[in-house]
Amino acid sequence: RSLVGGMDSPVLRRSDRSILDEIFAGLTSTIAAERTAAGQRLRRFATVEVRRALDEADAQGVMHRATEVECSIEIMQRISDLVDSPEQHGKLGAIVAVESLIDLEQEMHPQMGTRFANYVNSFIRRSDSGAEHQESVVAAVAALGKLVKADMGIPADMVEDAISNALDWIRKDAEKVEGLRRRRFAAVHVLRQLAVDSPTHFYVQVIREVDIKDSFLEVMWGVLCDKSEVIRRTTASALGACLEMVAQREGDHCRELYRGVYEQALIHLGSTNDAEVHGALLAMCQLVVI
Repeated sequence: RSLVGGMDSPVLRRSDRSILDEIFAGLTSTIAAERTAAGQRLRRFATVEVRRALDEADAQGVMHRATEVECSIEIMQRISDLVDSPEQHGKLGAIVAVESLIDLEQEMHPQMGTRFANYVNSFIRRSDSGAEHQESVVAAVAALGKLVKADMGIPADMVEDAISNALDWIRKDAEKVEGLRRRRFAAVHVLRQLAVDSPTHFYVQVIREVDIKDSFLEVMWGVLCDKSEVIRRTTASALGACLEMVAQREGDHCRELYRGVYEQALIHLGSTNDAEVHGALLAMCQLVVI
């Protein structure tokens, strides 16, 4: 019978379900160390118990692929439920679970990476930049970067969509639309992370295919001068990752980007707005360290 619907499934015994109940209860803990420990238990369960289930399925003549799919469904459904949790510690637990299972697609299911990336992208899209939510946003973006870097078969268009969405959020007149402004925090973190963990996609989509001075830099300067110091500093870090990535490729794009940053920084240094001056200084610092 189905793993989810039948208690007599050869894949997960009643005792296994109890173990998963304990693990996912730990993942919803308000204590970070307990969530981490639960993530480590989940990884052991996925490697040891899934192998045991496959051996039992083999002995009973059950198809391995069906067995792997059923094991994955149970775990991924529980993670999906955590992603939708109203509590922040539940959402953080979902991210811990995803990170604990990175690179285990052979033990579970070959499309696991894509499913996890969907969970994380969905979480980021619905994110809030309030102080109580920032920890989970940072964790989710870091997990997305790890998923991409781990080469888990995540489609290129999924990575490109994440970059495109981040740029679109920033392009909006977010200062006038509070619902969009809340996404700025997530957007600059996505750009920074993917510039580091997926430089090829980032370079093709953001640097090579656009007019740098009229598009990308315009977007970045909008958030470099944001009224939030946290967003300004994160944007500067994202800009630094872009500068370093382009420096490794050299050529006209490198010179154009450097010149554009320098020229815009000079303009904003003459501003009477403290946020603009600070953003310009942050950008200059990134030029210096490259």
